[in-house]
Amino acid sequence: MIASDDSAPLDEVAGVAGLDRFDVSIVSDAAGIDPAEVGCVVCTLRDGWVEAVERLRADAPGVPVLLAGDRSAGDAALASRLGVEFASTDALHDTDETLASRITAALSRAPDERTSATTDESDRNERALRELHAVSTADEDFPTKLRRILDIGQTYLGVEVGFATDIDTETERLRMLAVTGDAPFAAGESFPLARAFCKETIERDGLLAVADANAEGWADDPATDSGLQCYLGGSLSANGERYGTVCFGSTSPRDRPFSDAERAFVELLVDWASHELERERRESELAETRDQLKTVLERIEDGFFAVDTDWQFTYINDTGYEILESAVADPADREALPGADLWTAVPDAVGTEFEAQYRRAMETQQPTEFEARFGPSDAWFGVNAYPSEEGLSVFLQDISERKRREDALSTLLSTTRELMAASDREAIADVVRDAAADVIGLEYTLVRLYDRDRNVLVPAARSEAVAREMSDRPLYEPGEGLPGRAFERGEMLTYAGDESVLPGDPGMLASAYCFPLGEQGTLTVGSSESTPFEEDRRALASLLAANATAALDRAEREARLRRYRAIHENVREMVYVIDEDGTLQECTDALLDRLGYDRDAVVGEFVGTFLADDALATGRDYLKTLVATDLDGSRTIETTLLTADGEEVPVDIELSLLDTDDGFAGSVGVVHDRSELEAERSRFANLFEREPAAVVDAAVTDDGAVVRRVNPAFADTFGVDPDAAPGRRLDELVAPAADRLDELAGKGVDDPIEIERQTPEGLRTFLFQAVRYGTSEDGPLVFGIYTDITERKESERRIRMLNRVFRHNIANTNGVVTGYLDLLVDRLDGEAATFAEKALEAATRVDDIAASLRKIERTVDHRTGDDTSPLSEIVGAAATTARDAYPALTVEYDVPPASVGGGVLLETALDELLENVAVHAGEAPTVEIDGRVADGTITLRVTDDGPGIPRREREVLSGDSDIDQLEHSRGLGLWLVHHASASLGGSLEFADDGRTVVLELPVVA
Repeated sequence: MIASDDSAPLDEVAGVAGLDRFDVSIVSDAAGIDPAEVGCVVCTLRDGWVEAVERLRADAPGVPVLLAGDRSAGDAALASRLGVEFASTDALHDTDETLASRITAALSRAPDERTSATTDESDRNERALRELHAVSTADEDFPTKLRRILDIGQTYLGVEVGFATDIDTETERLRMLAVTGDAPFAAGESFPLARAFCKETIERDGLLAVADANAEGWADDPATDSGLQCYLGGSLSANGERYGTVCFGSTSPRDRPFSDAERAFVELLVDWASHELERERRESELAETRDQLKTVLERIEDGFFAVDTDWQFTYINDTGYEILESAVADPADREALPGADLWTAVPDAVGTEFEAQYRRAMETQQPTEFEARFGPSDAWFGVNAYPSEEGLSVFLQDISERKRREDALSTLLSTTRELMAASDREAIADVVRDAAADVIGLEYTLVRLYDRDRNVLVPAARSEAVAREMSDRPLYEPGEGLPGRAFERGEMLTYAGDESVLPGDPGMLASAYCFPLGEQGTLTVGSSESTPFEEDRRALASLLAANATAALDRAEREARLRRYRAIHENVREMVYVIDEDGTLQECTDALLDRLGYDRDAVVGEFVGTFLADDALATGRDYLKTLVATDLDGSRTIETTLLTADGEEVPVDIELSLLDTDDGFAGSVGVVHDRSELEAERSRFANLFEREPAAVVDAAVTDDGAVVRRVNPAFADTFGVDPDAAPGRRLDELVAPAADRLDELAGKGVDDPIEIERQTPEGLRTFLFQAVRYGTSEDGPLVFGIYTDITERKESERRIRMLNRVFRHNIANTNGVVTGYLDLLVDRLDGEAATFAEKALEAATRVDDIAASLRKIERTVDHRTGDDTSPLSEIVGAAATTARDAYPALTVEYDVPPASVGGGVLLETALDELLENVAVHAGEAPTVEIDGRVADGTITLRVTDDGPGIPRREREVLSGDSDIDQLEHSRGLGLWLVHHASASLGGSLEFADDGRTVVLELPVVA
């Protein structure tokens, strides 16, 4: 009778065929089985089977029990321990056995045999499991454990051989890892995989069981070449990868198949061997990793140490010990540090940020990262601490240098604020000097500022070391010396103790580095040590120099802006500023008032609000030209502006660029209102047409003067068609030459000149004058005025001729009259003699007048040339001449050591003044001549003690009276003095009611 412990149908159990010959009963609980009525119990592999079997063993120890179902190594081993035969599904499928044959075999054994067999099997299983447990807990290497596992299996199965292999599937060979028993092969031998049962085993998921090789069809298989006739083996694997096999066998066949319990035990051995292989591999990899980690930790530049959960050192690398050495309680005993308590070994760490962070990491099991200063070593460290269940791993990186750089950068940032707050270049230089010591850490600092007017680099701020140890530093021109070359090249230059590079006494300076400050100056920093300039110091110095350059540029811009603002606030010019997009940025009140706009209505708007379209287009073209050619130049356009009421205002706009360090930033327009000029032009048009002189309107171009129009007088004078003249060159209409129009560069009016030009009436003389009145796209606009003076020149020639004849005849005639009057004076007496004397005096005055006229003529004709003379010589010569001519005259003079041009003219003027005093100031007059020089002008004061020059004669010289009112040579003499001073570029004035004559003359260098 067959009983089951649950309600599952038996057709789920493999090999149920043939059960119809038994009386089968199915129960769900072992308690319902009567041992007296049951011959065999089949228990299906379900939950609770262990409890069912244990109850059957207690209630019916003599009844055989079979466990049926899918096999697992654990269930098979447990069934064997309980003395239950396992009829697994795999075993029934792989053999010709059925569940019925297994039941029949169990029933065929006598009850005492069944009990004995069960007891023996149970004992064997218990013994084998205890031995296997002992192996698993032993502190042995994998090869030793593997041999013990093989020995346990060999004994359990009762076979001759146990062995384990390592299989290379690529070469299809196997190698004996371990061998136990009396085997036909030894450990370390290698065989072709085809000659071993292992080739089949390695390809299976389960065991390969061969009880009798020949009987089971393996007679012709090369696997029997190994000498084995029975075989039971499974795949040895590690981490999911098949590694080899664990096998057992004998050279003779087995008398019975391998039971399920034996299969299960071998599977257990294979699993344990695989587990030990994995563990051996893990430990090997872990040891290798530890070695690699130790090597890495010793090689890294960071410090590292590890502590366990009791805060005892487990490892510390060399760098870590160097860091802790200054704080270790007993630094000489490094070898004793592993195993020592962290807080005892390093007491200075107690109570610090380090302890707080380490303990927090261990308590929270969260990594921590922080930076802190460690007092004993006076250094900053960046710390990464990683907690685990085993303890704490700590990485220490010395960040002192980085912290120093950060502090320097922080100082540099503060310095930058000071630089931006400084208002002038000298204050900025002082800030840079002070910052150099704090930021760069060098004791020698000298800031030079570029003086554009003198074209030199001037020392502006120096450190105490420079002032104390070094001689006064010289001025340098760009390109001269170390600072000059650094300034000119725009790059850092180095001094390394070369005396020729650094003139004067360099003190203790051994190395220096000079940085250019743009176009503002230089920064030189140095040290008494000849150490190389580290990269971080160079970077900091470069940043300081860049910030200083920006501050100096800003100060310069602000100074320029202050000037612009002052101009804007105080100048009534019409000026506007637009940016590169054409947006109006600034506009003076004068322009807003002229156009009638409110500031808010136009500032910030497009400039086209009040610029006509043609002005916009022309302005853009001019700005493009300025950008492409000359950022410092300007262009003037003639256009119209629009008022708020739509009225057009004719203007000239002088355009120039608004440039910054980054280039073009907009433009500035200076507006000149041409409304009155246009009205004048309209009036002038009428004058132009009616002007009796010949006038040409021309534009001075690169190709010469090009005619725009001519007036009727020009057309008549030169025989030109007025309609055909515009557009032609002037020298095509008037010959010869173009009459100096091309030479009128920048001046409004040229000096008039006399020229001769060909006309239809022949060669005639003109007084030519050029007048510039405006600018056009073609060039300056000029009027050329030709006044015909041919007849006047002829009249002047006739007058000069008659003057010479008249003077010659008068002189001769007056000489005859004077001679006869002398005879009459000697021969007459009485009233007749008196009349003769008066006539003689009059004749003598005529000679004097004639002499004065000749002197005036020579003075007028005289042209001041290179006759420059010292003032003292000129005054002294005039004084000597006057004293010789008039012994009663006293002349005193005191003049400065200066020179004047036109010495002949000045001496003539002084002669006239001294003669005037000698004749009209009394019997023994005194003259004082004193002079002084101020602002390039010589002031001569000629003072006498006489009655002074009459007011009427002074008025003649000032223009208040006509020259025909002069009655004697005294007036002509003063007129000569006036003309001489004017010819010398000076002036004539009177003081002290005519007693002092003041001459102001330019000094000649």
